[in-house]
Amino acid sequence: MWVPKRIILFNVIKIKKQHFLKFSRPFTYSASPAAVATTTTTSSSDDDEDRRFDSYKAVDLLYSLRNEPNRALSFFRHLTNQGFQHDVSTYAAIIKILCIWNDNFALVSMFSDIIARNTVEIDDLWQAITEEQNYPTPSSIRVAHDALIKSYANVGMLVEAYNALFLTSRRGCVPDVWTCNYLMNRLICDGKVDMSLTLYRQLESWGFQPDMYTHSIVLKAYFKKGCVEDAINYFDELVTLPDAFCRSTVIEGLCTNQESGMGFQILQRWREENFPILIYAYTAVIRGFCHEKRFDMAEKVILYMEEQGIIPDEDCCSAFINGYCKVGTLEALIKVLDFQDNMLSKGLELNLKSFSCILQCMSRLGMYRDVVNKFNEFKSQGRVIDKVLYNIGIGALCNIGKVDEALVIFDDMKAKEIKLDVMHYTTLMNGYCLRGEVLKARELLEEMEKIGVEPDTVTYNILARGYSISGQTSDLHHILDCMEKRGLEPDEVHNTIIEGLCVGGRVKEAEKFLDDLKKKSLDNYAALINGYCEKNHLKDAYKLFDRLAEERKLVKKSSCHNLFKNLLRIGDNDKAKEMFKHILCLGTECPTMMYRELILAFCRDRDMNMARDCFDDLLLRGTPDVYIYTIMIDGYCKKNCFQEAYRLFEDMKTKNIYPDVVTYTVLLHGYPTDGNKEKIFEDDICKEMRELGVSTDLKYYTVLIDKHCRTHNVDKAIRLFNLMIESGLEADVVTYTILMFGCKIMGDEEKTKSFLDEMLSKGMGDACTSSILEHATNKRCQYRKQRRSLPAAG
Repeated sequence: MWVPKRIILFNVIKIKKQHFLKFSRPFTYSASPAAVATTTTTSSSDDDEDRRFDSYKAVDLLYSLRNEPNRALSFFRHLTNQGFQHDVSTYAAIIKILCIWNDNFALVSMFSDIIARNTVEIDDLWQAITEEQNYPTPSSIRVAHDALIKSYANVGMLVEAYNALFLTSRRGCVPDVWTCNYLMNRLICDGKVDMSLTLYRQLESWGFQPDMYTHSIVLKAYFKKGCVEDAINYFDELVTLPDAFCRSTVIEGLCTNQESGMGFQILQRWREENFPILIYAYTAVIRGFCHEKRFDMAEKVILYMEEQGIIPDEDCCSAFINGYCKVGTLEALIKVLDFQDNMLSKGLELNLKSFSCILQCMSRLGMYRDVVNKFNEFKSQGRVIDKVLYNIGIGALCNIGKVDEALVIFDDMKAKEIKLDVMHYTTLMNGYCLRGEVLKARELLEEMEKIGVEPDTVTYNILARGYSISGQTSDLHHILDCMEKRGLEPDEVHNTIIEGLCVGGRVKEAEKFLDDLKKKSLDNYAALINGYCEKNHLKDAYKLFDRLAEERKLVKKSSCHNLFKNLLRIGDNDKAKEMFKHILCLGTECPTMMYRELILAFCRDRDMNMARDCFDDLLLRGTPDVYIYTIMIDGYCKKNCFQEAYRLFEDMKTKNIYPDVVTYTVLLHGYPTDGNKEKIFEDDICKEMRELGVSTDLKYYTVLIDKHCRTHNVDKAIRLFNLMIESGLEADVVTYTILMFGCKIMGDEEKTKSFLDEMLSKGMGDACTSSILEHATNKRCQYRKQRRSLPAAG
């Protein structure tokens, strides 16, 4: 293509203050037919001065600007903007100039543009830019080579980047170490770990000199493959002393391969040997232990850091908090809040992500009022609040019925010009639906559609549930039509409608809606089972489950579990067991939770034969956890079958299932009262607990104190109480009441009053305590009568 010369001279560049009459070249330029394509289009201009402006002239212009690379690049880009079609020769010219000036950023941009536009063949271009007469040293080739590799990698063409590395290998030119590191790392991140290791071996054969970052990347590759032993061997064979980053890679690699214990041990050893350790290594160990659900060890890492005078940074705190919050239990949350208070006392504030994680955990536990209080406290401190945290606050307010306050926050976000998305609208819609104000939820839907926020399946799901529960069934078809127009699958909404109709007391309408569906799925039936359970129609739910099971169809596990636990709740253990058998017969593995609940139900009914059948079945299919073993041991103890309980206790240890404090508490409480033998047994158990590092807790002491009080061994109970206080545990109202009950029965009014005064001084005690003590007085009378009658009976 040609461009009028006057445009080039007057409008394009004013690099010099005169026309370009002669063009000088910085070095000899030769172009082969394979490498250069010239344009031979004739001019159709009516002006003689508008002669053909071709690639030869463009190249000459570029070479004349060899000492002014920025102007050369501006000229090149302006030619492009004027519609000039660059070929191999012009691209080669500008690339050579940029290489001379080592302008890596511009080179990567240029190569990326060539790759994206696919304007010339890279092989032809490379042939043109690597002509020996134009490159006095290999360093210029390396600059272009590095830029080409990075350009391929930046656009995700990693195989092409890999192949590009071999372009200069025949000339004995090894790419820059940073380029090799960059490509190897990108290959690993893209899952091409073997290719990365192969590349490293090839580079070694070329005489490549790796740096410490290269070694870290190789270690990362081995760990990514799960080759822990190869990684350790590679690390041990390093000639250069590894730096802190390299050591952190080893520790993180071990932790990601479920070897956090080994990682922690190595970290401690290196610390003792005064090797540099990045705080990131501690973060990796904490994250690893949390991922392995070894939260006690994660706590030990934090304590170890404190002992070493290392203050955890934000990432370290986040790893600990996020790991615990994923557990989702109240106990885990308490630990997180204690940890938060500890960090705040040291002047370390949690980052936004960790704080959001805590509030989400509290929301999952239904602690919405606490979430609102913490959100408001955080906001009052003037801290930055992101869209996620705003949504958590709005959701919590909606769940406690304070939709108007949620709307204030919603409007506040608008006033601050925070871009609201579908998440915020859907959360507020849910609040209106929970309050039965479906019309306002519908208005929100219309508002979001007006401003261009696309509703998703969750949005329609919320609205469908609101309409179903409130009985506005005529609008349900409108929702389904809207979803169809937007190309959204309605399956999940069908399930919501079925379940919502049941919740709203319209079970017959739910059944009809399911019958009218042209295409039914097992999830639809699961929704009906959930709906039946919600309205306590358990006979209908079991009947539907049984019918599907006869057809060898099984609804999803969550619905099975829902029906199962409801059957156990009403004491229908027979149907629960039949349901259990159906699931097993259909070749589906029952969740451990269902085994646990069924065994627990039979143990509560003292039906240890049925409990043992379920337990043995679980043994055939897998290994029971410590919780199930503890349930069985407790069941046998309560049936006075201590020998069976103890056999199970020994069996779990042979299977490397370590008893916890609850297991030991159950076993000690269940041991028959037998004087010296009981004392020996207790001493042996306590010794074993110390050896295994099992810490005693308040419940442990309370159960044992209760046992001794009930067997009238109050002196032993008081010794245990004192031992508990010495260990740093605080007695609660239950412990005090049990101890006073025991003292009262034995007629020790002085000790009873002493414990009562101590308890009241701590702000404990209520009407229930007085009632229990009155009951103890009556028991005392009965106990004295029994003792008087013993000689006569003898």
